[in-house]
Amino acid sequence: MQLQIGNDNHVIGYASTGGIEGAVEIDDDNVPEGFEQDFWPGKWAYAKKKFALTGIPKPEPPAVDPGMTQVETMQKRLDEQETALLELAEIIAGGGL
Repeated sequence: MQLQIGNDNHVIGYASTGGIEGAVEIDDDNVPEGFEQDFWPGKWAYAKKKFALTGIPKPEPPAVDPGMTQVETMQKRLDEQETALLELAEIIAGGGL
């Protein structure tokens, strides 16, 4: 298995087949039981060839307004992502991050 590790040693992705550029290769025997079945980015940390739970809770899925159509819901999410990207671009342009 390959692990994609963030700067804080949190596991942010994995591949059991194929590969991830810049990933860490580990022996499948060292993977905790239930890792793949209940994975979310940040749940696990990996350092010095050992796994540890981080205590980061599983993210909640975005709320869906039952009065909105699927297209309206997707447009709303797209607009929210666009706003977040613009804010991030302003932070980067201002010398942040």
